[in-house]
Amino acid sequence: GAGRARVITFIVRRVVPVLGLAAIVGVLVRLQEVPAVGADAWLHLRLGQEFLDGWSITHPGHLGVYDTATWYPTQWASQIAMAWTDDRFGIGGVMWLAGTVILLVPVVLYLVCRRYAAPLPAVLAVTVAVCAAAPGFSARPQVVSYVLIAVVMGAWLETARDGRVRWWLVPLAWVWVPLHGMWIVGITIGVATVVGMALTREHDRGVLLRLASIPVLSALVALATP
Repeated sequence: GAGRARVITFIVRRVVPVLGLAAIVGVLVRLQEVPAVGADAWLHLRLGQEFLDGWSITHPGHLGVYDTATWYPTQWASQIAMAWTDDRFGIGGVMWLAGTVILLVPVVLYLVCRRYAAPLPAVLAVTVAVCAAAPGFSARPQVVSYVLIAVVMGAWLETARDGRVRWWLVPLAWVWVPLHGMWIVGITIGVATVVGMALTREHDRGVLLRLASIPVLSALVALATP
């Protein structure tokens, strides 16, 4: 009767989503065991160690004797963090660090999706997103960008709904720049949102100009990093 229907509804709406999210996290944990650190991680560890040993972040020099182009570090902060962790905790510490960031991806995505959907469709959306991003899940700085893209996307979705200017996106962009080169994606999300809001003609010019200042300032703060 009605009681049985309520139980089934509770299971579908509450229990299944929790189990689904737990399954996603469990699979990601399992993927961190085999294989371990990939080839790219060793490159980042080596570069991070060079920075710790005295390489200049602004002018590190050339990577090899045959290269002719000037090289600029684009993810030195992540590389330094990885190398520092390796020095103190070994490669196992690096795996823990990378694994923690990777697990943040479905968690942050779920929190963003829950603002707009019930638990079950939110988990389904997270599953699709995690499957798409899974090939890049390893001990590399790009996993930090996956988390920050979800954060920025959630912030701009809220901005599109309430028209508020979220100035904290500017210092977030400043922090993102030395972590990984995908910081430009965050600026692109902001530009696309402002353009979309302008096309709806639901906001006055003053609001749109203030919102447009966020991606502009986010691009300018990139110049204020080493």
